[in-house]
Amino acid sequence: PITFSIQLEKVTSTMVQFSWKPQGGTRDSPYRVHLWGGSPQMKITLNESTAFNNLLSDHEYQISVDVSTCSKNVSTSLKVRTAAEVFNGTTRIINKIFVPEYQNKSSIAFKDFETKFINETEKHLPQKIRELIKGKKLRIIINSIENGSVIVNFDIVLDIGENVTEKEVSDAFIEALNMSTVLKADLKKTVIQGTNSCITVNSSEQITTVPPKSVTADSIVTTTFASGLCSNCMTLFRFAVPVSIQVQNVTAEAIQFSWTGGRSSSLYAISLMDGNRKINETTTKETKAVFKHLLPGYVYTISVAVLPCAENSWTSVSVRTEYQAFACTVLLKSQTFKHMLYNSDSESYKTMSENIKTEVSCCNLLCHYERSKESFAISNICFLD
Repeated sequence: PITFSIQLEKVTSTMVQFSWKPQGGTRDSPYRVHLWGGSPQMKITLNESTAFNNLLSDHEYQISVDVSTCSKNVSTSLKVRTAAEVFNGTTRIINKIFVPEYQNKSSIAFKDFETKFINETEKHLPQKIRELIKGKKLRIIINSIENGSVIVNFDIVLDIGENVTEKEVSDAFIEALNMSTVLKADLKKTVIQGTNSCITVNSSEQITTVPPKSVTADSIVTTTFASGLCSNCMTLFRFAVPVSIQVQNVTAEAIQFSWTGGRSSSLYAISLMDGNRKINETTTKETKAVFKHLLPGYVYTISVAVLPCAENSWTSVSVRTEYQAFACTVLLKSQTFKHMLYNSDSESYKTMSENIKTEVSCCNLLCHYERSKESFAISNICFLD
């Protein structure tokens, strides 16, 4: 049967583009490609690459590819999150009373408050921001509502590449909350910050960007700005810079890849996993890397994260190294075919497969590869009548 793994080629706020490279065997049907995580989508294709468009930003999807081969279905899947610039927001609404139903996001009370909060905030936003919302390029998500009077935790999710600055987003939402007559916000308890942010603000409106521990103190950047809203407001914000990984070259023993995201001075953490086992982890200021001395035919997970501070968020892709497959057909004259051999989970199939692997491994060919037998294996055995 065919084996293959999915390789991400491009991920934006609204699109996921990917490909797959089949190894060994022949397919008996077109590829069926699925997208899960929103409105399910399916494509049937003879190609080995495709893309899904019109997706939500900062949303986790699962993509899968399956095909029929050797009378069985073979599939592989991968989870991917679309890119976005994300702000975490917290505000305290002092003219509303907390009710226990707010703790349940499925409750009518939660949904009613969510609708009122979003509509009231959007109503007072400037035209430019409202146009982004109308075009589905920006949205507000209520994550939770807590007691005290009513504390609202929310995200502002913005598509990558929109012509809007950090200050515009921060000022627009704080001003919208300040203007609302339906919801009275305590601006001293209002915070808007980017995910994984290391930015702090003091009462004199000075912003200090704190670098990772491995960066020298000379690299600390300090700037000053005036929000023009209130001298005591606590306003934290930074765009969350996503990472998009591009796999550039795969051989039997190496994976070469690059990534985009971060800033010119960003420090990145990169890691290589074989299942749950971490093989390699390092940090770099480069935006490309190569992992070498790998085994052929193995599925590895490559992960990259921007390190603005101690916390980090990983972007990962799974990649199978190349391998050479030899298709062999053997007539077993001394054996009688059983229909259970069609089922790879049956005891008959497992016993026969192990017997074949044991017999072949004793031949001179495999003895020649004894010192590197991890790189040599018999797999995808298919029995026919």
